[in-house]
Amino acid sequence: MENKCKICGNAENNEELVVKENQFGTGKKFTYFKCADCGCLQITDFPKEMSQYYPNDKYYSYNMKTKKNAKIKKIIKTFLRYCYFHNFIPKNFRYFKVFPFLKAFEGLRITASSAILDVGCGSGSLLKQMTYCGYKNLTGIDPFNDKDIVTNDFSIFKTDICNYQPDKKFDVVMFNHSFEHIAEQHETLAAAHNLLTDTGYLIIRIPVCDCFAYRKYGVNWRAWDAPRHFFLHSTNSIAGLTKKHNFILVKQFCDSSEGQFTESEDIEKYAFRYQHTLLSKKRSKLLHQQAEILNEMYDGDTACFILKKQ
Repeated sequence: MENKCKICGNAENNEELVVKENQFGTGKKFTYFKCADCGCLQITDFPKEMSQYYPNDKYYSYNMKTKKNAKIKKIIKTFLRYCYFHNFIPKNFRYFKVFPFLKAFEGLRITASSAILDVGCGSGSLLKQMTYCGYKNLTGIDPFNDKDIVTNDFSIFKTDICNYQPDKKFDVVMFNHSFEHIAEQHETLAAAHNLLTDTGYLIIRIPVCDCFAYRKYGVNWRAWDAPRHFFLHSTNSIAGLTKKHNFILVKQFCDSSEGQFTESEDIEKYAFRYQHTLLSKKRSKLLHQQAEILNEMYDGDTACFILKKQ
């Protein structure tokens, strides 16, 4: 059977790999292949019924229970947001750890009233964080939610981007680790292009396979997450794909964490991604520093791409 790349169309010398499901520890095997041309890793056949792999009571994006001390944490985050936007504390004061989307927004013309769409938002964890930072015009979509979710701060609709028909354009369309879950890569970017204003931004945060962690761990790399991750792009494949759909790159950066080591090593040892091997503070600090070095070298296993219409 011919493994034709769904991103660039190449069908020659593509290498097959067998990867196991590891988030829930089922060990079920799935076949992927690596495109010899653009470098994108992709699943060979899309499973027919994907909802079984996104159980609302287990999958992290949908299982957002109220955590202990949630009200206190909200107050602290609101205070940090106020300090951030009023320059009371230096900009490098770990805000990106508290509000990771701020690094993507830095230097862009995005205001509190900008219309922002979060694609594949789950139950809205990121949207909730954004409300703490004062953003007021927020919408989310996700086809695997049980139903629409409407709050005082944002609305989430049970749909995918290709079938979403809002009555407005957006200043920002974001894919925060959701783009790799979407089978219709070309159609999705075409839809995003149509939903954006002429000066709007497309933000894609994804795992990237041209990285140290993939070279080191191979089929045990944490980012496979088979079969939920249909595509694991290289920087080359995502560049070619977005260019084909009339987007130009504004900036990019790696934002990987020490999880690229700890989670991959858990898979190697236990065939289970979230075994959470206990680490000493010294070891944890060392891995964090190593992740930061990889990010500076553009060799981390997750990256953020900020683009505009051509």
